[in-house]
Amino acid sequence: MSRSNIAIEPITHRGEKRWALNFGYEKKLVDKIKQIPGRRWSETRKCWHLPIGPEIAEALSAISPDLNLTPAANFRTGLSSNAPDNTDIPFSSTTAKGRPRHKVDIRPKIKPDHIALRGGYLAIKLAYKREEVVFLRSLESAYWHKTEACWVMKASEGNLLALQERYQYWEQSDYRKLEGILRTPEKNSLTDASSGPQGLCARVVAHPSLDDWLKVNFPYRVDTIAAVKRIAGRRYSKAEGGWLIPNNIQLIKELAGHFSDLGVTLYYQGVKLAIGLDRRDWSTRQKHLLKKLETNEKDIVRAYTDLLIGMRYSWNTIKTYTACFKRYLERLGEEGLADRNREEIQEYCNDLAKSNIALSTLNQHINAIKFYYEKVLNQPRTVYELKRPRKNSRLPSVLSAGELRRLFAVIENKKHQTMVYIAYSAGLRVSEVCQLQTRDIDLERMTIHIVNSKGSKDRMVPLSPVLVGLLQAYLLEYQPTTWLFAGQLPGEPYSVRSLQTIFRRAKEKAGVRKAVTFHSLRHSYATHLLESGTDVRLIQELLGHSDIKTTLKYTHVSQQTLQKVRSPFDDLFL
Repeated sequence: MSRSNIAIEPITHRGEKRWALNFGYEKKLVDKIKQIPGRRWSETRKCWHLPIGPEIAEALSAISPDLNLTPAANFRTGLSSNAPDNTDIPFSSTTAKGRPRHKVDIRPKIKPDHIALRGGYLAIKLAYKREEVVFLRSLESAYWHKTEACWVMKASEGNLLALQERYQYWEQSDYRKLEGILRTPEKNSLTDASSGPQGLCARVVAHPSLDDWLKVNFPYRVDTIAAVKRIAGRRYSKAEGGWLIPNNIQLIKELAGHFSDLGVTLYYQGVKLAIGLDRRDWSTRQKHLLKKLETNEKDIVRAYTDLLIGMRYSWNTIKTYTACFKRYLERLGEEGLADRNREEIQEYCNDLAKSNIALSTLNQHINAIKFYYEKVLNQPRTVYELKRPRKNSRLPSVLSAGELRRLFAVIENKKHQTMVYIAYSAGLRVSEVCQLQTRDIDLERMTIHIVNSKGSKDRMVPLSPVLVGLLQAYLLEYQPTTWLFAGQLPGEPYSVRSLQTIFRRAKEKAGVRKAVTFHSLRHSYATHLLESGTDVRLIQELLGHSDIKTTLKYTHVSQQTLQKVRSPFDDLFL
């Protein structure tokens, strides 16, 4: 074999001193090194390393007889019998990621372009150099952020000390200020952190060759890897250099939930994945409500939510009541909570009112508190009969026929058209439109079945004959399966927020200046029915109102009712 350009470097691998071999790739040379006992490949340093000993030295000499070792290299590697004690010679390290390493002795020839603190993590932009990569990998929870093209690591004091000692990046005053920030987590931010990643994120992408698998790109940490390992069917692919999960939307949502608990946002097909909670999985929902609570508080709130779930309150009501009750619990504390008298509770509600919250929000807080004492503790209702704020008497905003025509004319997307048209034609709430399933549309009987709407009520509404043509064209083009209007994620209904955004943009484009929302389509439907002579009792049934008083409010905005009134001003000029 021709002379081989091999450089030998002493390293420490998992507490053991070894020889690292650095050379240009030669297949014959690699094959011979593989025959040496105890040889290992370091993925971190991208080199082969061997145990230290005379047998290994002879094996190296056999591979490359003319290997010229300098005196320094001879005594470092122990090839010379007169080699001095090398205990003081600094060794670099190839220990596993995240474990403590020996300090690298080589001084850096480059400095970071930018180091920023973002959300409890340090983001570092640095030109590539092998020695610097080895050093950065040695720091706590360090990983390479592909999207932001920077190194990210935990913003711990140990990492800060190591970075400052190596790079001398901060001035003394700035460095002391940064130390103070790290010791105060709630103030974890720098004024100039624009170059750092905007929070930690993970991505689920399609496998390049296997349709049944998805690749997960995420920050490699102990907790994030553990989260991926909780997914059924997951496996690690050496060929892909990462973790794979089965191509299943439920598993993706489950992974998003695990990552969310760790402060990592999951993106799927370029879309930020909303953490959907399974309607049937009440234990997961309850766990979501109990996060970040102390043990004693958690027991109280768990009993509170147990009863709300047991009484089959809607998820929105459970979330609202629990949030209000947690605020009450945080303010007054758990000690003696069951023995609070009416005056203390009223004082708390008065303080809420002083914070200028909406009257409806104040009523929600009162209802949440009353639920705890009257339902959870089963105390007499009359003891906590609190004084309520006066209700605002607001009339609904109604669109005229001309405004509706202008608004409908600017919506060009067939799916968006169908959703907005069906909302006005049947007086549906935005959530009712999004939750429609294909089986709810009966084209033979010309009806729409509204299932489990507000108040857990079902109702039947008529399907407009004018809408049938557009609906059939939509069904033919989009081929919906379960949900009539599917969302961006497979198996998910259309987002309520997205539909509201579509209406808002259409309103602005049509030049409608009234303060109207998507719900104004329902108000307009009821008002126009009343103006056309439809009985108010029938309108009540079509809208699903439990109380006729709710429906009667449309009489106040009915044009037909108002036109019957003759102003005395009209008689002045006759």
